[in-house]
Amino acid sequence: MPTALPMSRSAAFVGRVDSSLITCEMARRQPAVQCFSVGYAEKAYSELPAARAAAQALGVPLTETTVTADDFCGKPGHPVVSG
Repeated sequence: MPTALPMSRSAAFVGRVDSSLITCEMARRQPAVQCFSVGYAEKAYSELPAARAAAQALGVPLTETTVTADDFCGKPGHPVVSG
């Protein structure tokens, strides 16, 4: 008979109401929740501060990363996807 392995749960997290409610319910049912959030380098558009605050309030760990416009569009002369 196969052995049951502990499962870790993960959530994409931005700190808004929908992801916060989902994460809250996940954390209530499964204590090993891992949250991940991607924010923009342009602070005016980044939701990382809200994600940080919500993760702290829920008591769940948050792994963050930041991206720039160049990460999406590539630098001039260096396209992200070549055809």
